[in-house]
Amino acid sequence: MKILHILNEVNFSGAEVMLRLAVPFMKSRNIESHILSTGENVGDYATILKEAGYVIHHIAFKKSPKFFLKISKLIQKQDFNVVHLHCERAFFWYAVTGWLSGKVCMIRTVHNVFTYSGLLRITRKTQRKIAKDILGVLFVSIGQSVSGVERNYFNNQTIMIPNWVDDQKFLPLQDKMEKQVLRKKHHLCESDIIITSVGSLTAVKNHRDVITALDKINGKLGNIKYLVLGDGPLKQELQEYTIKLDLTEKVKFFGQAENVRELLVISDIFVMPSLFEGLGNSLLEAMYCGLPSIVYNVYGLRDLVIHCKNGLIVQDNNSKSLAKALKMLAKDEALRTKLGAAARNHAIETHNMEKSLDKLISLYESGSHQKNTVNENWNS
Repeated sequence: MKILHILNEVNFSGAEVMLRLAVPFMKSRNIESHILSTGENVGDYATILKEAGYVIHHIAFKKSPKFFLKISKLIQKQDFNVVHLHCERAFFWYAVTGWLSGKVCMIRTVHNVFTYSGLLRITRKTQRKIAKDILGVLFVSIGQSVSGVERNYFNNQTIMIPNWVDDQKFLPLQDKMEKQVLRKKHHLCESDIIITSVGSLTAVKNHRDVITALDKINGKLGNIKYLVLGDGPLKQELQEYTIKLDLTEKVKFFGQAENVRELLVISDIFVMPSLFEGLGNSLLEAMYCGLPSIVYNVYGLRDLVIHCKNGLIVQDNNSKSLAKALKMLAKDEALRTKLGAAARNHAIETHNMEKSLDKLISLYESGSHQKNTVNENWNS
């Protein structure tokens, strides 16, 4: 079986990382995997995916029939069995292209919540209906929030296949000695209370609220530190804001860290005040590491965190309430331990990589078989 994944520019993000992790499972089922980048550039993560075993193609997106004709020729030349769409942009026209290209099963994974309104909502609702009912596209959602938005905004019932993370990598601390060694490596004291965020430095991720909350509790918890893992367009602005609040000794910007797991396991609290998420894979990674989390009450995050059971949800989504939650959890080690253990158990139970990939591969196989049967019946 040959599969073509169509993405925008191939960069470091949840979908691309999950595709990399899927390689051994795909190879074990004799699935040959290709990726088409439709970004202006192929993307920095393409090299990593190529090394993992994907065949990489690049056709820069253009709003023109010529662009889709190139994709059609690629599908026919490579004789793909499945075209897996991962992008919202032009997904309908990719689906039309796949349908016109012949006997190919088409799957669309919705990775985010698209709360459109007005004419755009009507357009996307109509496109989803045509894609499903006429073109035969199978729609997949990554979690409860995405599933609910697709159903409520677009009347689009989806097949849920939960996101996955590297469950062999994101493990809790092995012992106290590991924590001591890693904290020393990163110049952190054993007595520090470490809070950590992982994510691109963009407005949606909302790191500014964490820094503001930290300022509110700074005088009350002198040993608290905030580790910021990630990069993005707001990095300079956030660094300047940190300087303005005189928190440069408290806030550490690590950039795009490769050693995410070791920075998570030396932390005490994971915090994610995003304005919205499709799911939040970095939150899932933190939960796998046994960290208690504090999140805002938004799409994607409340799929994973159960308030006062495996983390805390800031119900009114502001820095003042976030500061209160941080202060409470920072002062209560027993509560952190209890919530962290529950977080890991919940993550393992609900987001198992092997189960999700088994379900996805079964969808590939059944969808491809069904599409071939339809075409054989049609041709006869």
